[in-house]
Amino acid sequence: MDMTILTDVGQRRTNNQDYANQYKNKAGKPMVFLADGMGGLDFPEQASKIVCEAILDYFESYNASDPSKIIQESLEYADKTLRKACYQRKCKMGTALTLVYLTDSFLYYTSLGDVRLYHEHINGTITLLTSDDVINIGGESYLTVCINGRGYRSPIEVYQMSVQTGDRFILCSDGFYKQYDVSEYLQQRTSPPLQCTGDDCSVVDINIK
Repeated sequence: MDMTILTDVGQRRTNNQDYANQYKNKAGKPMVFLADGMGGLDFPEQASKIVCEAILDYFESYNASDPSKIIQESLEYADKTLRKACYQRKCKMGTALTLVYLTDSFLYYTSLGDVRLYHEHINGTITLLTSDDVINIGGESYLTVCINGRGYRSPIEVYQMSVQTGDRFILCSDGFYKQYDVSEYLQQRTSPPLQCTGDDCSVVDINIK
């Protein structure tokens, strides 16, 4: 597997509210996550990092024999960790997140918010695997599902799909897919540097070898 993580602060603000990282457990199985802190709340750049680091801490502490279960449990742990951080700072924080976990034959993923996951099949077919948890009111967009330290209204859904050599996946924040044409981006065999003219944007490019 080859992976590239690209991010750009954009021209709208001075700090990047996105946070992306990868991790391999003791068995060498990779996990990838991309979080986009909520700009309408406090400390969005900290919220995205706090949540991702909490997920990583949980994965390091427990055996991922059941990927779906540990993903669900790690997100519950991340929400509780963010709740403590909000209490300590006397603030409200939140973030969108998409997480991917790969085994030898399968990809597990979950999404809360509007960070997208696309799949490009070896035959060139491009599929959006996630749906945006967003509602538009008066021209403004609001997340209907996120991680904000207040628990989850519905059970966390973890999806599973088989993977094969030649598959390609990208995780991307809304700043990316609102500026870049995803189909055109996937036609490129390399990942050029991002140059975001608006919001901060990030993309994680995964190639299955």
